[in-house]
Order: sequence, then C-alpha cells, then structure tokens
Amino acid sequence: MKAAVTRCQYGLIREIATTADTALQIRALSVSELFAAAGWGLSWLLIDPVIAAESVTREVDLSAGDLEELLVEWLTELLYIFDVDHLVFFEFELTVTEQRVVGCIRGFRFDPSRMALKTAVKAVTWHALSVRRSVRGCRAHILFDL
Repeated sequence: MKAAVTRCQYGLIREIATTADTALQIRALSVSELFAAAGWGLSWLLIDPVIAAESVTREVDLSAGDLEELLVEWLTELLYIFDVDHLVFFEFELTVTEQRVVGCIRGFRFDPSRMALKTAVKAVTWHALSVRRSVRGCRAHILFDL
C-alpha cells in the first residue's frame, strides 16, 4: 500500500493506493473548497500538475439528490471530460449546495507527447464514500477504481 500527501490551494489531499484502487482523503474549510480539492485531487492522480501554455475554461452545473451523490457525479463528470476531451483541470471557482455544484473550472488539454499519464483512473466508486462536515471544516473519503 502506497500513501502520499499533497496540499493544494483548496485543501489537504491524502492518497492511499493499493493494487486495484486508490482512495483520496480530503480536508477543506468549506464544502465548495472540498469539491474543488476533490477535483484537483483527481487531476493530481491522473497527471503531475504542470503549467500549460493554453488554458481551457468550462462552466459546470450539476445536480444530485444529496451531497455524497453530488460528489460522485462531480468527479465522474471530470473523469468523463478527461477521457473524451482530454482536458484536465487544476483551477476551480465553485459554489456547492446540498444538491448542486455550479461554477467555472480551468485547465488544459492533456498532451501525451509532452505529459505522462500517472494513474489510469477507470471510475469513481460508491464504496466507502463519505462526506462529513464539522465546525473545523469538511472531510471526504473517495475511492477510485484503477
């Protein structure tokens, strides 16, 4: 089992990797920052953060039944955009409520001739999923199938 910790502008991310899957444990001050850190963490799993010459901006607007379902939908959408459009995002301006995430995301096109794929993430799973809020901030645990 491999563990790594990184900090981004949105929160603290801890990766716990095994052979067939990897989990992210995320801490942030707010729910919006938690979702931004989760998006940043997924991109961090896929590739090493780099500075690209041309940035891409997308608007996002997703809804779900509750916060946990919304987190899965959010990360699944980002993974879909990476798989289909080859876009990866490291900047997030999000507003998150109990059932909706709206905002602007910025990133760049993944270029395999200049960048290495770090981890081939297949799916966001529901297994051991948790989102918790307290007076000290928010925490999430998300498992990805590799």
